[in-house]
Parts: sequence; structure tokens; C-alpha cells
Amino acid sequence: MNSCSTENLHPNLVLSHHGAVDVLRVEREEALGAMTFEMMTALGDYVSGLGAEKKPQEDDATGVRVVIFTGTGRGFVAGADIGGYHGVRQVEFDAFQRRSRQTFDAIAALPQVTICAVNGYALGGGFELALCCDFVLLSDKAKLGLPEIKLGLLPGGADAAGKNAMKEQVDIVTLNNEQAKTIDTALKPVVGKRLADIDRSGVDSAQALSLLKAEIAAQ
Repeated sequence: MNSCSTENLHPNLVLSHHGAVDVLRVEREEALGAMTFEMMTALGDYVSGLGAEKKPQEDDATGVRVVIFTGTGRGFVAGADIGGYHGVRQVEFDAFQRRSRQTFDAIAALPQVTICAVNGYALGGGFELALCCDFVLLSDKAKLGLPEIKLGLLPGGADAAGKNAMKEQVDIVTLNNEQAKTIDTALKPVVGKRLADIDRSGVDSAQALSLLKAEIAAQ
């Protein structure tokens, strides 16, 4: 069984390594996972580093092949921390928007299989992040939306998320608590081909599913 190691990319971003599977958890439940500029920068740096890695071969025992993004408690990512917009100059606001777009583009372009396990609020950038992944697993408590339009803002990551979704590259599955207990049974009929893709990448899909099951059960 693969050993697990953990590191903090940011005080609110915890990365766990499970062999060839990385689990990145947003830990900011008090703000429903709202992303600050510093959090987005740390996320972007991690994703860019993954994208720059040479894609592992099947006989290579090292390297990340699957990435799971998830949140904590009631929140996945409730968009940007709009409290951080107060008093900022236009150049600083624009920098946040550019950084978000770069990060979402990088997630959508990752060669690794990406899975988003949404346990709560996925609003604005959180919804866009999810759509940049290959799989989106929604608990029955998930809430999705783009509330930034009420502030007169366009979704920052809409380009990457929209292109990914329009290519029909995103598999979305909703699980209730009972289904989550048998996640492998619930998912395989729906995304069997994509699970085969995970297996071909050198990761036993059962390993990724067991990690997802643990993540959902913990919410």
C-alpha cells in the first residue's frame, strides 16, 4: 500500500500525496473555501509544476497521474474572496483575474487525470475550476452557481471551463450519501471508459476511487 505524505501549499491549501494520486484540499470552511490572491497563486504554481513534469510512463513508479481537488465541510470553493477586492486598485483586481485564468487554463491542460469532488458550495471560480476537470463528483449537498454576474463581472475562468465542457470532456456524477458508500459501483457504469483511461495511465482506478470514497465520507 502506498504511503501518504502531506504538505501545505498555503495555510488554506493542503496537498496529500498517495503514491501516484495527489489530493488537494481547500481548507477554509469559515469562508466556504473562498480564494484569496495568495491561494490562487499557490494553486497555480502547483498546477504549473505538474504540467511541466514529463508525463510518467506506465512502468515508471514515480510521478503524479491523478489529481483530486476537494474542499472542507460546507464549502468547496465559493469563488473569489470578494472582501479582498475592497480598496484595491484596478491593476490589482486585473492581476487577480489574469492569475485565475492562467490557473484554470493550466488545470484544463494537465496531462494527468483530474477529478473534482464537490462537497458543498462551488460558486464562481469554484464552479469554473470544477468544469476544468475531467470528472466532477457532486455530493447531494453541492451548490453550483455564478453569482459574480450580480456584481457586473464575467466569470474569470469561463474560457478554459467552457472549452473543456463544450468538448464533452467533463463527466458529471451526483452521489447521495448511500451511493457514496459504494462509489465504485455508482461510478463505473457511468464513467467506465474514463476509469480505463486511469488504469492505462498506470494507476489502479480502485485506488483513486477508494481515496474519493474516503474524501466524500469525511464531509
